[in-house]
Amino acid sequence: SHHDAWGFGAADPLAGPICTIESARPFAALAREGKRPDRTLVFAAWGAEEYGIFGSSEFVERGAADLTKHAVAYINLDMAAMGPNPSGAVAPTLRPLVAEAIGHAPDATRTARAIDVWAKSESGAPNFGDLGGGSDHVAFWCHAGVPSIALFASGSEGVSYHSNYDTIAWYRSIVGDDYASARMVTGIGNAIVARLADADVQHVSITALIDDGIAQSRRLRELATARATGLGDALPITETLLDTIEKTFGTMRRFAVRADERVAKAPRASDARDLWALRSIWLY
Repeated sequence: SHHDAWGFGAADPLAGPICTIESARPFAALAREGKRPDRTLVFAAWGAEEYGIFGSSEFVERGAADLTKHAVAYINLDMAAMGPNPSGAVAPTLRPLVAEAIGHAPDATRTARAIDVWAKSESGAPNFGDLGGGSDHVAFWCHAGVPSIALFASGSEGVSYHSNYDTIAWYRSIVGDDYASARMVTGIGNAIVARLADADVQHVSITALIDDGIAQSRRLRELATARATGLGDALPITETLLDTIEKTFGTMRRFAVRADERVAKAPRASDARDLWALRSIWLY
């Protein structure tokens, strides 16, 4: 999460860093007890996001080679805890893992699971958005290719976005002085991190990327058709290009399925460690 703000910044960005800090707390406590994860965890607070996403971009540019080789995932929390309704934009390869994690984490009231209040698709599966721009995941996802997640919780009335009204008093009055939203986001983040920190977890899926590419192409086709008025000869050209894209993805998918099968059979780390299944991590 980033820590710089246009003004006081209680909501943007500090509704994210409070979750980042509280997420780090239980993992640090376990580390002090000698219970360390299989993978390295890095908790970061970026500077100069508002002025051009500089802090995180500089970090990625300095270590892009290592990130590309070794980084499993990046989770972004920007203005993250703003109400009782959880949601997120998730890279295609991480969606099954996130769906599992939100099935364990509690909601803001702590009487249900986060998945119970998460928006659903027509099939009943959790609805995940596509990662766009505008925050610190950009360099990780768009430049280094690190699978990324942007977590949010919304639902509070009113907005103080990028104004001098974005104060602690506003946040406590509008979002809530019980910080239930922040506790929920922290729990969801902890559940995701706990799974990703386990080297036995399969987090790579080439097929998921291919399927997402096909789905995006079909959405583009629908948009092109819906907005065909005035395009003239451009629509047939667009359809031809999309045909080529979908055919190429279809060919690639056969190889992707085989690759995923090989990954699934690859040797894993020992499954002797069970500390990352501790419910206390995400029942924060």
